[in-house]
Formats: sequence, C-alpha cells, structure tokens
Amino acid sequence: MKQTKNYIIYFCLLLLYLLNGCQSEPNVSIDIKRISDRVVVFSCLDVNVSAIASRKGIIIIDTNRSPSIMKEIRKEIENIFGRDDLIYIINTHGHGDHCSGNQVFSKANIIGHKNCVEYVSHNKSNSQRNIWHLERRISKMRKEVTFPDKSKDDLTEVNANIIGWNLVMEDLENEYKPTPPTITFPDSLTLDLGDLTIRMIYWKCSYK
Repeated sequence: MKQTKNYIIYFCLLLLYLLNGCQSEPNVSIDIKRISDRVVVFSCLDVNVSAIASRKGIIIIDTNRSPSIMKEIRKEIENIFGRDDLIYIINTHGHGDHCSGNQVFSKANIIGHKNCVEYVSHNKSNSQRNIWHLERRISKMRKEVTFPDKSKDDLTEVNANIIGWNLVMEDLENEYKPTPPTITFPDSLTLDLGDLTIRMIYWKCSYK
C-alpha cells in the first residue's frame, strides 16, 4: 500500500513538472541593439523589429514572424523604455515575416499601405504552403546538425535556429490570426508625434 502511494506521489510530481514545462516562456534568441536613447532594434530569425520612443508614445516597425516571438520582443521594448504606451505599429509591407505578430497589439493602431491589407488577407502566414516550407526548412537544419565538419559554434547556432523555427511553426498552426493594418494610405502618410515626425512614402518597384 505504501509503495502504491509513493507511485501516486511520483506520478503527480511528474505531471506538475510536465505541465509547468508546457507553460514555460519560448526559448528563442533575440539580439538587441540600442541605436540611441530613443531607438532600439531587435533581431530574431533574420528579421528586424525597430522601436522608437516619442513624446506621444512608442512606435514599432514590423512585428516579426509569429505572435509568441513578438510578445517576447514587446516585453523587452517595455522594459527598456520603462513604458508601455504603444501608439502605432507600422508594417513596411505585407510579407509574413514582417507582420505575423500584429495580433499582439490589439489596442494600438496598425498602419500599412493599402496593398498590405489585401496581401495579408490573401496570403496568410499559416497557409498549408507556408507550413510546408517551414517543415522543409527545419528538416534541412536538422540534417546540418549531423554534418561532421560543423564547429561547436555552428552547431549552437543551428540548434538555436531549430528551436526558433519550431516555435514559429507551432505558433502559426495554433495561435496565429491574420491581422491586417487598420489605418492605410495610398501614397504617403505623416505622423506627428510631438517631438518627432514620421513620413511614410509608398514606392512602387518595377522588375525587368
């Protein structure tokens, strides 16, 4: 009887450990560069997110590849500036690696060119095609870990990228909600932020 109780206690402790593990924070590498007192750039999985502090609030430019990554970056932004008055989120364009974290900012104004709305709506980051590409990318990186010529630093970087890309894929499959800009402009838009003025201009590129 005593042995049975011990097994029950052990099972409960194991279950608590597993549940706590599932609720832990995402383990993803974010590089932070302080450009000035009011500008900070966050790099994660080859994408930059910029934060600019102004008198009227904080402006964030682009929102990375997934909601979970953007949540972590948002925490860093609020911690660095010591404030949480996020006023504008600017999407430079509609590609998923620049706006898949938009949903993290439900109370802020999301700004983008009018084409961005259509692109986000019709090219969802969690499409089967994108998930397939993510699976192929992760599979390729896992093979790289087995290469005998990889240095310790290279292996550390590859393993960190595997963790990050797995997080993106799981996030897009479970948490992601397409969130297009709520404020759009056709050609240009100027934001008066008190001590700072930001002007956005649409440039149409032609490829030959």
